[in-house]
Formats: sequence, C-alpha cells, structure tokens
Amino acid sequence: MQRVAIIGGGISGLSAGFYAKKFNPIINLHIYEGNKIGGWIQTTQKNGFITENGPRNFRFNSKVVPLLNIVNDIGIIDQVLCADTQDSQMQIRTKGEFIDVMPSGNMKVLKVLLNFPLYRRVIFSNLFSNLFRKSKEKEVITQEYDLSLKDFIEKFIYFSNEEDKDFIVNILTDSFVQGIYFGDISKLSARFCYPFSQIFKKSLQIKFENHSLMNDIETSSDDILDLVNQASQKNSNCMNFVGGMTVLPNAIYRHLNRQKNFKLIKETVQSIEIKDNKPLLNTESGSFEYDHVISTVPAKSLKKILGGKIPEIGQICDKIPHNSLKNVSLGFENLNVKGAGYIIPSREQNAISSVLFDSCSFPYLRNTVSLMGPLTSPTEKMIEDFITHTGTKEQIIHTNVVECIEALPQYNVKHHLLIEEVQKLSPSWLSVSGQSFYLSGIQNCIIQSRDLVSKLFLDKVLKNPLL
Repeated sequence: MQRVAIIGGGISGLSAGFYAKKFNPIINLHIYEGNKIGGWIQTTQKNGFITENGPRNFRFNSKVVPLLNIVNDIGIIDQVLCADTQDSQMQIRTKGEFIDVMPSGNMKVLKVLLNFPLYRRVIFSNLFSNLFRKSKEKEVITQEYDLSLKDFIEKFIYFSNEEDKDFIVNILTDSFVQGIYFGDISKLSARFCYPFSQIFKKSLQIKFENHSLMNDIETSSDDILDLVNQASQKNSNCMNFVGGMTVLPNAIYRHLNRQKNFKLIKETVQSIEIKDNKPLLNTESGSFEYDHVISTVPAKSLKKILGGKIPEIGQICDKIPHNSLKNVSLGFENLNVKGAGYIIPSREQNAISSVLFDSCSFPYLRNTVSLMGPLTSPTEKMIEDFITHTGTKEQIIHTNVVECIEALPQYNVKHHLLIEEVQKLSPSWLSVSGQSFYLSGIQNCIIQSRDLVSKLFLDKVLKNPLL
C-alpha cells in the first residue's frame, strides 16, 4: 500500500489530503503539522467577539464550487453564511476623502462605470486603440513574457491625460492590490496575479492548463444550488461560517480523521533524507519512509527541510519574498459604519492600509472592524487613524492584535518561471504546492491541491485500485 506524506496542515495540505482520500480511500496518508491545523485560517473568540487572524471570508465567485463541494461532502454546508451586502461598497480614502470607486456586485460595477466620468473616458478611449495594441504586441510574446501590474496597465490602456493615468494606476490599482496582495504594483506579476492574469492571458492569447479528474465528475447537490441561489438573491460577494473561518479546516481534519489509514502527526518535519530512492522524513521523534511527499509549506520552510539535497530548489525559494502585516481587530458595543470598508493607497504611507467592517457584511458578528497595516505600524497609531478617518466616538471594548509574519507571498514578475523550474527540478517522489508558489486565497489553494492530486493519479504516481 502506498504511503503518502503531506507536509503542512493549512488549507492546501488539508485539501490535498481530502482529494487523495477521495481518489483512493485506502491510501496510507499522513499529514505533518507542528503548529495549528488550518495555517493562517485561525478564528479567535473572546469577550463575545469573533475575529479572524487570517482570511476573514471566501469570495462568492466562479472559483467557489470546488470549495462548496468539499463543504458539502464533509457535512458543514448548513454552517455557511452568505454576506449581507445591501451596502457592500468598498471605498478608497485618499487625500483625506472617501471616494466610491470600488463597488461589489455586477450591477454596482456597471453603475459606477457608467456614472464615473473617469471610467467612461478610459473605456471609450480604449475601444479602438486596444485593437491595434493587441496585434502589435503579439510579435513580442514568448513563454517568458511578463510585465509588472503597473507596466501592464500603462502599456495596454490608453489614457487621454496624465491625471487619469495617475488615478487608475497609483490610486485605484494600487488600492485594489493592497487589499489582496499587500504588495508593490511595480513588482507584482500581471501574468500571475489574479484577476489581472485573466486579462493578461486573454489579451495575449495565452492558454491556461488544467489537469483535474474533478472537472467532469463534480456535480452540485441541491444544498449547494440552494446556497448559490440564496447568495445570488442577497447579492452576496463573500461567505463565512457560523463560528468563523476556522470551522472549515477543523471540519476537513475531522473528516480525514474518520478515514482508514490516516494520521495527523503533530510534529514539524526537520529534514528529508533519501534511502533506496525513497524519502525519509525526519522529526524529533524519528524517521519515517514514504513513497511520495507533497509539500505545502512556505518556500522558506521548504528550503530548510530540503537542506542541501536539492540546492537548486532552495535557491528558487530564496527568490520568493513574503510580506508581513499587522491585523488589529476592534470590538464595539455600538458602531455606526456602513459599507464593506476602505483601502488607502500605499503612497500615502498611512499606518493603516485597509479597513474591513466585518460586522456590516456578517451582522451575526458583534460590532467589529479589522485594521490592516505594515508590521511596523504602532497599534495605537492604527486605532487613532481609524477614529480620525471614520469620526467614530464609540468606545472600544475589545482589541485583538495579530502579527502576520511573512504571511503574504509576493508573486513578482516572472514568478511563473520559478514554478516551472521547481516542477522540473522536483524528483519523482516530491510534489510542491502551497501559496508560496501558487495563488493565495482559500479557493485558489483548494483548486491547486485538487489539480495537483488529480494529476498525480492521472500520471500513475499515486495509484487508485478503482481506476
């Protein structure tokens, strides 16, 4: 019987384990996690407040179906909550003012596009100019071709004046990127970073590859269809769980723990050795032999585990930077704010980069907001700036501060080439996944794990007696 080890018990590792057991229920599967199950998905419940230390919801978009299929399979579909987005506007705060230019929902997007003069100018000025730009750019497209988000926008969008260009690039795009990647638009990859990657690849006619057994056999149950209809009727753009996001990884673990030949090893893998062409994972308590290893840990951790066994992969790991941030959750007895929150462009160098009004999206939560900012921002300054921005006079009765060290991988220009190199350099017994290498976000992690495990079975690396 094949023995498979998954290093890392975050959402990537847990979902890889879920699919491995789905494709072969009798496979001998171990997950190694020396810290908490769920990785960055951790919910804190204290003083009557529920706050998230990491991801605070998952998006209701085209990528949500695989996640909902897992949720349905493990029996927690009834614990999913659809956001109340009657007033889901995400604002930008710049030069001391709030502007409504980041809507949620298709109809709101259309409304803003039609009513905001700058957007109208950019759209109409590009209707014809981009047709010529596309044909011209085809001559330089190669497999290595990539641009930063900033360069991509400036190259492929025609601006009638510098003021429009500055707003779209340095305020709108920068704010959007701060809210997702907490990164630098002059470095992040347009080819890799979603949703810009969709536009990039479509514009340049670059095809996507997808290896999955699940594409043809995943069907949605009535419960999922009911949930999707409910979300559509409420115009929800995101979802959560009763009890917080940590419900998801905990439920996947409980599901796996009920399977035969599964074990969670609560230890950190310290190193890997090779014996008779098979990997040995070394922990404090001993060495364990496997047929295949799936790593979902951060790049820095993978380099440490591999040591000098595959130095080329270690060198690639060094090329993937990670940013840190501070997350300050505030609880109030009463709070009068509306909308989804606001984002501040990075050039304003504020102590806060973004603010989310958590309890506006999910009213079951006691009045809470989340402040995100650079790790170096003093907590007191972040709170002071929030009070100044919103003008709130309500008393803060709960504070939860989390320092997210190297939590956000930065997918810089030509990141896709680093992934290709890792795939080429990985020996037959090793597969590499996780958000250091592939897109972050819960849905993306699940889809990547699904596709990776599917390909391992399709390529007969992992065996299924039923296939």
